[in-house]
Amino acid sequence: MSFKDKKKRSLKAWSLEEKLAAVTRVRAGESITGVARNIGASPASVCEWKKIEGKLREGFAMRGQQKVFLLDRYEQMEKALLLWFQQLRKENVSISGLMLQDKARQIYNSLPASSSTAGSETFTASSGWLSRFEIRHGLLLASVQEESASSNMALVEAFKEKFAKCVAEYIPDQVYNADETGLFWKKIPNRMFLSKEEPVSEFKASKERLSLLFCANAAGTDKLKPVVVGHVKCPSAFKKISISHLPVLWRYNSKAWMVRTLFDDWFLHNFIPHVKEFLHSKNLAEKAVLVLDNATAHCHGIVEYSKNFKVIFLPAKMTIFLQPMDQGIIENFKRFYTRNIFHRLAFAGEQVDAVRRLWQNYTLKEAVYDISHAWDEISQSGLNGAWRKLWPPCSPVFNEDCIWEVSTQELVAFANDVSGMEENPLTVEDVEEHIESHRKECGADVTRVTVQSEELEDDYSSDLRSHLYRDDLIKPDQMSLRPSVNNFSFRS
Repeated sequence: MSFKDKKKRSLKAWSLEEKLAAVTRVRAGESITGVARNIGASPASVCEWKKIEGKLREGFAMRGQQKVFLLDRYEQMEKALLLWFQQLRKENVSISGLMLQDKARQIYNSLPASSSTAGSETFTASSGWLSRFEIRHGLLLASVQEESASSNMALVEAFKEKFAKCVAEYIPDQVYNADETGLFWKKIPNRMFLSKEEPVSEFKASKERLSLLFCANAAGTDKLKPVVVGHVKCPSAFKKISISHLPVLWRYNSKAWMVRTLFDDWFLHNFIPHVKEFLHSKNLAEKAVLVLDNATAHCHGIVEYSKNFKVIFLPAKMTIFLQPMDQGIIENFKRFYTRNIFHRLAFAGEQVDAVRRLWQNYTLKEAVYDISHAWDEISQSGLNGAWRKLWPPCSPVFNEDCIWEVSTQELVAFANDVSGMEENPLTVEDVEEHIESHRKECGADVTRVTVQSEELEDDYSSDLRSHLYRDDLIKPDQMSLRPSVNNFSFRS
């Protein structure tokens, strides 16, 4: 069994060009076995490629002529739309979401489409696309009450000024941001084929959810181990390994939510010791700032632990515009994770049902390593550039065009390299909606966390709370403090 597993993992994901080159050699008179041995493929794979030669050539033509053109068309539309938006804002013209959607469709339809694809590709400017576009570029659209939108922007600017004064004595290496997100670790786009016969719509999509916590400094020079919160203490996938040896910090509770006791434990026993060690290695003063949003798991009581570790809470309803993790870091992580998944599927091989078998055998252990790899791939420039909204002097040369370290076009190409995708390839909107679904579908759970986090008291969190009290690190009355949602919250 282990031999088969090793053999399966060594399979190569063959490109359309390589498949067609092999078929051409066979057509020219070479034996299937000889060609297979020469390129390192199995004879069965080469034989299968020969049978579907027509479909392969159609797919190659589409990739070479149509798809790149369509992706460029989508990209051109967004760039033109952003310029239009910025020009109107300079003229103090308020723009609503509906106006932006109408303009997006107008620009997209005005761009030339190739004759072979005209009418076959549509862009709807859906509400999901609008939400992603707004987040990508930090836009504040006018609502029905335009005065409210103007007021919110004024509050954002006021907070930025106050924040700059508060961190004036710190350098970017000493200022951190931490934030949580949800991840359906075993989910792929709805239209993605799991076999050559059946689309994923006929295969029940998995809803396995994890909560993740990411933290890094503003300079991009220090990233902490991700915290991964699951449902159980020791999942079956971890039986043959020590949890302490995982590349992430594994935590658990019955709902797989980041709750207050878990966050307090991380802050006291992971964040502070890690940052102290990092600052010491850089010969920097042992002081730092942690920027947090007002999630209920983030108790204001933690600010009392150490005078050298200041905590700044972002104002409510402004995190989407100011929080660094929301300015591309978390989405870049999900893009890298998605690319890793597509890469795994592409290496499943050409045998019938190979992709389905690989995906069914994909375990939480593999997902945890993919999570770690995706986090490792976030670049220093990407981490630093995410502070451009909250702390502009920190990243003065950031290029807005480079916000995504893995482009949607690259993800589409990876997805369509998976066996079975030649006839019905994914589009840009398919992939964008897939990435968005992690945030949207986890949103309801995050909302419930803010209401019910104190009710989640399993054995693990109860033990943690008792441990914190025993060590006198946090007093019980401090644990019950509520974040302020009406005023700026600075604690030192």
